[in-house]
Amino acid sequence: MRRLCIIAALAGLALPAFAQVTFTVGNSGEPETLDPQLVSSPAEERIAIALFENLLTYEAKTGDPQPGLAQSWQQGSDGLTWTFTLRDDAVWSDGTRITAQTVVDSWLRALNPETGAPYAFLLTDLIRGAADYNAGKGAATDVGVKALDDHALQVITVSPAPFILNLLPQVAFSVVPLHVIRAHPGDWTLPQNFTGNGPFSLKEWKPQGRIVLQKNPRYWDAKDVKVDQLVFLPV
Repeated sequence: MRRLCIIAALAGLALPAFAQVTFTVGNSGEPETLDPQLVSSPAEERIAIALFENLLTYEAKTGDPQPGLAQSWQQGSDGLTWTFTLRDDAVWSDGTRITAQTVVDSWLRALNPETGAPYAFLLTDLIRGAADYNAGKGAATDVGVKALDDHALQVITVSPAPFILNLLPQVAFSVVPLHVIRAHPGDWTLPQNFTGNGPFSLKEWKPQGRIVLQKNPRYWDAKDVKVDQLVFLPV
């Protein structure tokens, strides 16, 4: 429940159309990383869920899974196969399109043992072939996640897992901008290089000072984001 996004709750605020709204958060500490696949603390997760959106998100009031990057999904008759359909307007903040292959490559990055993702076990427990790949015993091509086309993502689970919908909003299943990571492997999360797909983008990061996020105009649901700027303080 700690992953309930404060940003989503703010979306329902009744505010004047002309108001420039800044929301300041006492975030308990300085994040060690803004890479959503490497975060390991609530302070880091709060920022990550503002900058990145998964296939599904949590509804702010109920905590139920709701559409995010994926606008719809379907479970196959075998109980193991799930197909998620991505939105046509899903793009990174630099305008690059997000496809089903983007999701596949992102999850394989999280599973790659060299990445050291702390929550990779959520994927290994869920997805067929993921445990072997994460342990260095299997191939990436054996992992049960596949792009059927640009919009359709197929996921095959280890066993029937109706709870998959409740897991997918977790940071372990983050989608990351691999085109930016490849170009700036050591500092892609710095403001001058940053690209995200969430309701906010990274504007400023002053270590032990503040992190400032600004509304992402390319976010698919930007019209319903009522806050223009988020400020996270390490206190």
